[in-house]
Amino acid sequence: MIRFIPNFITLLNAFSGCLAIVFLFKEDYNLLFAAFAACLLLDFGDGLAARLLDVKSEVGKELDSMADMVPFGVLPGAILYQLIAQHTGGWPEWTAYLGFIITCAAALRLARFNLDTRQSENFLGLAVPAATLFVVGLLWIHTNFTDLWLFQPAIILLVAILLSSLMLTELPMFSLKFKGFGWKENSIRYIFLIFAISMIVLLKSFALSGIIILYIATSLFQYFAIKNKI
Repeated sequence: MIRFIPNFITLLNAFSGCLAIVFLFKEDYNLLFAAFAACLLLDFGDGLAARLLDVKSEVGKELDSMADMVPFGVLPGAILYQLIAQHTGGWPEWTAYLGFIITCAAALRLARFNLDTRQSENFLGLAVPAATLFVVGLLWIHTNFTDLWLFQPAIILLVAILLSSLMLTELPMFSLKFKGFGWKENSIRYIFLIFAISMIVLLKSFALSGIIILYIATSLFQYFAIKNKI
């Protein structure tokens, strides 16, 4: 029974993702944000539980990726679909379906991740939860600034393509897994967290998407700094 606990947490992650999608189409955004926050906690919690209980299995590994497809694959695609559909203007209605490009990219990334042994400490490409955080951030902005220029179909489609490309690229992205509490080995993480907290306080509804932009920029800076030995 104990061995099933991590898998049960993983299934709760999928269930919370399903609820988030339902709340999206009901336009109950407060509950959507709450369900998505639960997904993030559960996505972290299943791995933590597996380590604490010393439970590892191939089924758990595959189940984790399949469950992640709901909150971090289908949900962001559905959000982009909704954002485009509400602002099509003179664009064809089918344009909104292109928001699901990010869902396809997430599926491919998750399949690759399971087979890639190089990503045990850091990531190659943007992790699917980070891409989804950006998209959820866009929805948060939209709830407060519906008519903002940002929500033109061309811009939303560009966002979908850029996020999909970043998920599938092999550019190194740092992980937020701390190696102890020392500054030297965690300096990039501490600096990022300080700026991220500041952005939450100052930017409010723009914070989530802004934090992901900061994360990508910081990862790129670290990559080129190491590459050029700055």
